[in-house]
Amino acid sequence: MLNVIFLWHMHQPYYVNPLTKTAEMPWVRLHAVKGYLDMISVLEDFPNVRVNFNMTPVLVKQILEFNEGSVKDLWFEASLKPAADLSAQDKNLILENFFKINWDNMLKPHLRFAELLYKRGQSFSPGQSSSVADRFNEQDFRDVQTWFNLGWCGYRAEHYFPRLRELKIKGSGFSESEKLEVLDIHRQILRLVLKKYGEMEQAGRVELTTTPFYHPILPLVYDSELARRCMPGRKLPRPFSYPEDALSHLVRAADQHEQVFGRRPRGLWPSEGSVAPELIPLMRKAGFEYFCTDEANLFNSLNHDPAWAGKTADHLELFQGWSAQYEGAKINAVFRERPLSDFIGFVASKNSPQQAADHLIFNLEHIATVAHEPNAMIALILDGENAWEHFADGGEGFLRNLYGRLSDHPVLRTKCISDYFAEFPQTKTTTTLHTGSWINSDFDIWIGDEAEENVAWDMLGQTRKFLEEQVRGGRLSDEAKNRAFEEIYAA
Repeated sequence: MLNVIFLWHMHQPYYVNPLTKTAEMPWVRLHAVKGYLDMISVLEDFPNVRVNFNMTPVLVKQILEFNEGSVKDLWFEASLKPAADLSAQDKNLILENFFKINWDNMLKPHLRFAELLYKRGQSFSPGQSSSVADRFNEQDFRDVQTWFNLGWCGYRAEHYFPRLRELKIKGSGFSESEKLEVLDIHRQILRLVLKKYGEMEQAGRVELTTTPFYHPILPLVYDSELARRCMPGRKLPRPFSYPEDALSHLVRAADQHEQVFGRRPRGLWPSEGSVAPELIPLMRKAGFEYFCTDEANLFNSLNHDPAWAGKTADHLELFQGWSAQYEGAKINAVFRERPLSDFIGFVASKNSPQQAADHLIFNLEHIATVAHEPNAMIALILDGENAWEHFADGGEGFLRNLYGRLSDHPVLRTKCISDYFAEFPQTKTTTTLHTGSWINSDFDIWIGDEAEENVAWDMLGQTRKFLEEQVRGGRLSDEAKNRAFEEIYAA
């Protein structure tokens, strides 16, 4: 028997301008009406399948803010405006941005949407706005406003709101009231989607995990000098070291998660799978029972573990739950199997749904024959939203094939992570957790570039030090202090 763990990572950065309270990019809303709703609700048809979802706090925060009306979505506001009342600035925003959708799968299959793209031109710069706008009449702009928001609606949105399918069939000549119907459905889905994730977890069908609050690279917040372990010889910025900020990201993430979903998260996907041994006591202090990261971080850990001195770790060591220990604190760990995770995220869409599912099942069955310990497990961890626009059907056929095969498979069983560790509490332990991320097991993406990244860290450090001086001097009200720390954490 092979325990199969899926952890779908749902994430967006914080797009809200704190001064204007406006989300300047729409991807939280647009991925909600597609990937977020599709991924949770398709499971309703597969009651025997168990899945894990990682919900980043800033994603959840933005959905909540949109629902309560405390922030506006810039592109949503441009969509709401009657086509007859669009200013030159509005028209430029629409022409530049309302074709940002997968052309092959979400635009070109719809004749009118494709016609509008060709009318605008497949390449476009804001300097062309005035001349291009002159080619668009009022109905053209209304149809662009409608199609952009309609085109992003996924297959489960159509399942719950059949009116979307009717409007897609109509295809052109939309009225203002029809456009507003689509936008109202967006609002309804945003109110629905978090509720669905919470209900599915309450029913024991899924498990929800979280990420440090503003998605920081937490080891670098704890101490930027930790990067020297995985990037020796690299020129780094002046040391930035605020373990208390690292802990705050963890505690705040768990607190918001509990408020929204009704229970504290047991698991953590550290931002970009970034880990360091010093974080283990902080994760435990914040109440986490396990974390997840990439397979390379496991093997790099074992390469330096005294218990593995003189030995080469067999790749089969990956296929089980682990734990990591540091200064008396111990936490369970799940290490991501990379090739099959990447196959789903980057390659499956290039095959038919049946072929892609067959490939995955074949490989899982093979792993089951070689990893035959009672606690054998494989963790498939990947982005849960971005891949689906590259599938002609939004990934529905692939997921239905895959989940259907797994529902009653004789040797493969899907598992929530906490349930796995409850069933198999005995784990191998590493005392030398590697410091690094899921990308090349280092932090090269975020630190070490002298022209940009190191400058940014130095500026952040200078600002953080200034804030600390103001707090110690008693020069800030509690409200000002809290708002300032919010901006530091986001930065």
